[in-house]
Amino acid sequence: MTEETNFSGINDGDNFGVSNVAEFYNDVHVYGKLYADLVGGLSGDGSQGLTVESLIVNNNAFFNSDVSIEGLLDADYLTVFQRLDVGAGGTVFTAISTTNGRNGQGQTGGRVGIGSTQPDALFQVGEKLTSLIVTDSGNVGLGSTTPGARFQVGSECLIVNTDPCSVGIGTTLPAQKFQVKTGTQGAVISDSGQVGVRTSMFEGTEVFKVNSTDNSFVITDTGNVGIGSLDPTAIPGYDAVTEGIIKLNVEGTVKIDRNIIDSADSPGANGYYLARDGNGIRWQQASPINLDGMYVQDEGANLGCYGKNNCN
Repeated sequence: MTEETNFSGINDGDNFGVSNVAEFYNDVHVYGKLYADLVGGLSGDGSQGLTVESLIVNNNAFFNSDVSIEGLLDADYLTVFQRLDVGAGGTVFTAISTTNGRNGQGQTGGRVGIGSTQPDALFQVGEKLTSLIVTDSGNVGLGSTTPGARFQVGSECLIVNTDPCSVGIGTTLPAQKFQVKTGTQGAVISDSGQVGVRTSMFEGTEVFKVNSTDNSFVITDTGNVGIGSLDPTAIPGYDAVTEGIIKLNVEGTVKIDRNIIDSADSPGANGYYLARDGNGIRWQQASPINLDGMYVQDEGANLGCYGKNNCN
């Protein structure tokens, strides 16, 4: 020491005491314990580390290795260049700053995990099937670590897409605005309110549709019904303006066990037939009812002649 005048008192016994400011211009080696009351209790013997009872840092502090804090940490600004772990290995909370870490351990920077030591995305709570995840692209997964839509529950439980907006239950690729499952087990609702069962395709005018084959059942937006017909109004050569709009088109056999109601609201009776007149189709009584032989109505029918004397 060269500036002995800075010391107001020197004790050169077993201990060396300095009661004023001390300046050292070279290395200082302490082979015993070092006590510094002015910084709140500083002590250390070189083998067990340095103990600080109270430390106040008024400027930046840099730590080049791990820092373990068992008490309260109160900091206005805290910058971590590798990762911040709360709990053993980050089992409670982890914030990863640098990819692969200081020692090359497998980690991806820019991720935060709660209950996950190696989060699979930007933010993750929990693990795998019990996880909640937010990806770098903003997708949210519940029970899925790789959500392929804006919001996804499980692998195919619930999907919510944006641009365009669509929702899928039991499918990750909804074909319409809303879809439940796919194929013959599926049902959809289109953006225009069309409902499809066992089909996701529409011809354009349907409001309700079952199947897309010859076994289809269709109701159009004008109330036309098709059974076995995807377009019940498409009849070649039929003029709907003069003949009337087709309300029911059945491509197949029809079985009727009870009554057919005519345009006059009559169910008809035995011995009646359906005939069309200016008011629609009505039940007409067959006449004569109880005559033997053959009866020919005046419908322009011609009867053949039998014998040359019977044609007058």
